[in-house]
Amino acid sequence: MRSILASSDPVSYLRNFLDLQQEKHVTFSLALEIGSPASPDSEGCCKTDDLRINVAQKVVSSNANVLSDEHRNSSVDAVEIMEVDNCELHPDDDGVVSYSDGSTFFLNRLKPIGRGTSVRCDGVTLPELFHPVKTLLRVFIATFTCDVSWFLSCCRLPNHLPITIACHDSVRCWSACHDSRTSAPYINYPNLLLVYPPFPDVIAFGKDRKKKGVACHHPKLIVLQRDESLRVIVTSANLVPKQWDYVTNTVWWQDFPRRTTPDYSAFFRSIEDLKSDFAAQLAGFVASLIVDVPSQAHWVNELAKYNFGQAACHLVASLPGVHTQSSYYLEANYCLSVKQIMQCKTSCGHFLGSVQATVVGLSHRFHASPDPNGGQLKVLASLLGKCQENTSGMVEVLLKRATNIPADANAVSVVVAADLDKFSEGDSVQLGFLPRDVAKWLSPLSDIGFFSFSAFIYAKEALAAAFGGSSTRVQLFVSGPTFSEIPRLICPEHYVPLCSLVASVQRCLGLWRLREVLIGP
Repeated sequence: MRSILASSDPVSYLRNFLDLQQEKHVTFSLALEIGSPASPDSEGCCKTDDLRINVAQKVVSSNANVLSDEHRNSSVDAVEIMEVDNCELHPDDDGVVSYSDGSTFFLNRLKPIGRGTSVRCDGVTLPELFHPVKTLLRVFIATFTCDVSWFLSCCRLPNHLPITIACHDSVRCWSACHDSRTSAPYINYPNLLLVYPPFPDVIAFGKDRKKKGVACHHPKLIVLQRDESLRVIVTSANLVPKQWDYVTNTVWWQDFPRRTTPDYSAFFRSIEDLKSDFAAQLAGFVASLIVDVPSQAHWVNELAKYNFGQAACHLVASLPGVHTQSSYYLEANYCLSVKQIMQCKTSCGHFLGSVQATVVGLSHRFHASPDPNGGQLKVLASLLGKCQENTSGMVEVLLKRATNIPADANAVSVVVAADLDKFSEGDSVQLGFLPRDVAKWLSPLSDIGFFSFSAFIYAKEALAAAFGGSSTRVQLFVSGPTFSEIPRLICPEHYVPLCSLVASVQRCLGLWRLREVLIGP
């Protein structure tokens, strides 16, 4: 196309282009419209008011990367010859493409249009990517638009196969009701579930969901789980027939082998830890789409069963929202008290990441009715003044399980104390509680010993919130236990809190993620 645009006579250029037919080894179809809107005739030609052009075919030599001497000085000198040796698809015994090492991109193979265009072209189709269907255990798909009935028919998927499709909906994605976030469109496919990922309040106009902002759920990801491998596919095509059959799109995929033992630590590794943090990015992205659909939380647990260490690329995830540069690259000794550092060292734990939350309930604790003389507020100010700030200007606070609250069995109180290593009830004051949506996953993970959590607040922000009765931010730092014990202890009841944690851990997204990959954190 660049050569055509650069040519002073595009028609002659294309005619000379067609003269290369005798020397072609690999062909592809090029549909071209010039002038007024055109329609294909019975022979697959494109009719316009002033031009009829047959299907053009481009030469790609499998043995050489240059044009022959006969055509070297012709008007097609500018045609770029593609080297196909590194892009060769590898069919299996059934003639179906089955392998890619993840080192390159492919194109989808388009369907022929009209008679005379039935030559098989290089590329890959959606059914080939799913082959063999009979070995599939589960399918996860993220797409913008989708034609579900076409997809099921095209790939010949059995009706018992568990299939999850996260897709866009201009109404459901804005809904605050969890029940409206899913739908099961076909009775005869009982394990097919459509998920509509939520849009955050921050992108609504005035943070009011009734005033819907501008956003869409736009990724194109396919995850195919089998016993021995997990195939991850990233493409530019939505799950609709037009984009797979009649429009050129890119397709990337790689197969990852199954582990002998699940590895949950891979979900918390940063780009500094490995050549690729593929597992952490993939799990974080998938978890963010299903975080409020408990029936799908098992996907995070399934991803832990596969080895992504040989991933040939980095994933760059983009989610609707307003994103800032992540600050999760911190050392544990900047964040933990002396006592907790020693506990982490003895339990082989280490810093895994951070989660942002808020402290709620300040208005009840520090307003006039429960604290008429402002005594608790004075104690809070005094204790905060004695606390030592870390390198980020934050003060460590204590997270304490509140088991005596009937309304919330997972309640976690946030306590300010001058010395956490020598904590005493008389020298502390409760600031508030963690929000319920955070406590419901933090408590079970902490109670069973899978993870430990530290929390930090900004002292001035906490005082301002106590005076005004609003919430204040709290930064939760996650440290890890001996991960080898988790596969032995984990149960289905832990899938939901684990999914929520993985979705909540701060990561760079969008342009910040792209910057991180290209030039480092």
